[in-house]
Amino acid sequence: MNANRKERWGRDEWEGLDWRKPNRQLAVETGKSAAWIAHRRCQLRKPKATLKFREDLYRTTGLTGDSAPCKGPQCQRAMIRAVRKRWRLVSPNGIVIEGSNLRELVRKHEGLFPEGSTVWTVNGFGRTSCQAERKLYHSAARGVGWKGWTAEKINAQGKAQIRRVLQIAENVAKARGLPVADLLGRKRTASVVLARAEAMQAARNEGYEHAVIGSAFKRTQGAVSYAINKIRVRADPQTSQAP
Repeated sequence: MNANRKERWGRDEWEGLDWRKPNRQLAVETGKSAAWIAHRRCQLRKPKATLKFREDLYRTTGLTGDSAPCKGPQCQRAMIRAVRKRWRLVSPNGIVIEGSNLRELVRKHEGLFPEGSTVWTVNGFGRTSCQAERKLYHSAARGVGWKGWTAEKINAQGKAQIRRVLQIAENVAKARGLPVADLLGRKRTASVVLARAEAMQAARNEGYEHAVIGSAFKRTQGAVSYAINKIRVRADPQTSQAP
């Protein structure tokens, strides 16, 4: 007999499960897969789950209610995409805090926030948050403050610069009677290449760096420098003459 073979469950064992619980929770308790639990639920004609997976999450992390402080592993720092963005926080006293991961910044400076706003809780999806973190996140999206605090995503400033460069490209394209998609695309006709270089030069004259211009046109910084230098030579033919 194969020792690695899993023990088969009888009908009585399946009937003895608390089918009010969701499939994910039953899978954790029985060691089966959630797909197999769902298959058995259909075979045995059991109703849909009425309890939420949240209860099992609270039991494993030692929580007792929806607003209980989170002390489990779910509350530890997690550098996922949702929280690893660069942030700039300004306190009511003018203290500037910069760094990545909004939750980690709030944890490190809990003493600066109003009392009771840094109580960490976990929801049914396993996401941890506190009032200060939520308010700062939404205030940054709406462009408003919260109790004297202001928050902004540092990378949002770069996106605004890219939008401005794209607007410059659109104005140049309209002036030359060309579709703006040609300037931002890979078309290499003489008129498009010249208009593209002119738009890059106009953006450079307004003080935008080659990295921002390259992000807008989906070009490398070297390509932007080459196009700008080329249009300068066209504008001043004497620079291309040998001494």
